[in-house]
Amino acid sequence: MANIDNPDDKFSTYHNLTAYLTKGKKSDGFDDMIDFLCRSKIYFALTTNPTIYIPHMEDFWRTAIYSTEQGIPQIKAKVDGKNITILEATLRKHLKLQDEGAAISYSKDEYMRTFVSIGYTGNQTEYTIEKALMGPPWKYLCHTLLQCISQKRSGWHQVSSALASAFHGMVTNQGFNFAHLIFEGLRYNLQEGAKQQFFMYPRFLQEVFNQELKELSKPARVYIMLGHKNNIFQSMRTVSKKFSGVNVPLLSTMLNVQSTQGDSSAIPADTDPTPSTSHPEQQSASTIRTPVHTTEDAQAQTLLTPVLDVIVQPEHRAPVATTYTRKRGKRTPSSLASKAQTQPNNPHSESQHSGT
Repeated sequence: MANIDNPDDKFSTYHNLTAYLTKGKKSDGFDDMIDFLCRSKIYFALTTNPTIYIPHMEDFWRTAIYSTEQGIPQIKAKVDGKNITILEATLRKHLKLQDEGAAISYSKDEYMRTFVSIGYTGNQTEYTIEKALMGPPWKYLCHTLLQCISQKRSGWHQVSSALASAFHGMVTNQGFNFAHLIFEGLRYNLQEGAKQQFFMYPRFLQEVFNQELKELSKPARVYIMLGHKNNIFQSMRTVSKKFSGVNVPLLSTMLNVQSTQGDSSAIPADTDPTPSTSHPEQQSASTIRTPVHTTEDAQAQTLLTPVLDVIVQPEHRAPVATTYTRKRGKRTPSSLASKAQTQPNNPHSESQHSGT
């Protein structure tokens, strides 16, 4: 079972974000990469954004136990009074990854050759990849994988060997086992003595809970999931002095990737794609442009947005009343409740958020 002692550090603000895959005026130069991600097998995992109930996360991480039965790794827990068992196959099914049998890693030589082929100028003897040393669209792909799929909770400028393998598998169309990557992250977080234990992969876990368990309660305490904004493109255009300046287009192998969610390549410019979510009434944070709110809702967003640098979701409007907001450096309860769960205290600057 995870030992998460600090109640203010249960969630990591910029981990497991919702990807921004909307094309528009600000995405010029990134549209081909957006199309690639929309056709990819991880499209659903990048965009699914169910309402995250904090008590469900607390239940899971308080009771979760890793074991192997008949050679199959699994995590057993109790959520909302109901037993649940999570396997790699469970994640694969509910996140629609379709990656069974795919490689769980590639050699350093393999993935390094791929990074060099897209214009990477970093030290080839290192096992980590510097995100800044490649063209903006490739930098955007790395950043999306780092914040939306990886196990990391900080350090958005470096791509680990595991994620470099994922990058290689995707862009060469050889495949990669993301279900294994996510499951191993959950397993590691349960290990006694694991560094920086926290509520890992809340989007993915809630999606699994919603599908595996019926008649779950809907507590008022929710976690406001962050999402990339369209200014991510401006951030990705920041060029390192060490970058060669050579911008390589998508590889031919990326053009052959076929969508598993339907053809997403025909998304009209400056419009929002249909969100992937288990709840029809909900929208992915990555697809929201200008939400329409009531006066009270607008006041709540005014408080939240400058601090969190996120787009707050319409489906969270009622629960927002039970979360804390911040104003002028002081923790202040929102207008409709004086006692509620706090949003994690993890302030970041724009540069830290973007990891440029």
